[in-house]
Amino acid sequence: MRENNFQLNSKTTKIMMKSEKLGNAWKHQCERSLHLAKMLGNTYTASLYNGLLSLVCDQTIDLSGKKIMLFSYGSGCAASLFVVHVKSDYRRPGGLQSLAQYKERLDSRLALSPDLYAQQMARRESLFGKCSFEPNDGIDNLFPGTFYLTKVDEKYRRFYKIKEADAADKEAEKYFNWSGDLKPQKTASNRQSELVIVDDSACD
Repeated sequence: MRENNFQLNSKTTKIMMKSEKLGNAWKHQCERSLHLAKMLGNTYTASLYNGLLSLVCDQTIDLSGKKIMLFSYGSGCAASLFVVHVKSDYRRPGGLQSLAQYKERLDSRLALSPDLYAQQMARRESLFGKCSFEPNDGIDNLFPGTFYLTKVDEKYRRFYKIKEADAADKEAEKYFNWSGDLKPQKTASNRQSELVIVDDSACD
């Protein structure tokens, strides 16, 4: 840190990462939970759970029977701290790790040119605050289970549908809590959470 006049910033971080001891500690204790953050950016409230999912889906480690502490705070005025216990079967076929498939889903994202993205945003901006219209956007690129807007009526009421799962997603579909017709469905009776909250506390 002396190289950077003991200032704590990105330059200092790069200097510290050159240390084998600190670099390994960062890689094994912190970086494992940051994969989604690097791919998605700041998701605010979801960041904590993106970190948890990144850690649980890391196939290079076994978390069976271990505890994970999670801490979240909002602008420093409120915070929550809790611990989850990872069950021994979390890596089983059909379990949390295999169902998430977030790496495959991220890799399947559609890349848009800046010009096309700007055109789509301009079109959405033109519809902001308006009523009596039906979007004509296609849903081919939406993931199964995604809510999408079908119309806004003359009373500004918004109507949505859920994209149904394709044949290849039928195995995962039985774990969805909602079907495409917006009627609540019961979760499969043999479906149990692989993560259990064992302790929680909050402070203001």
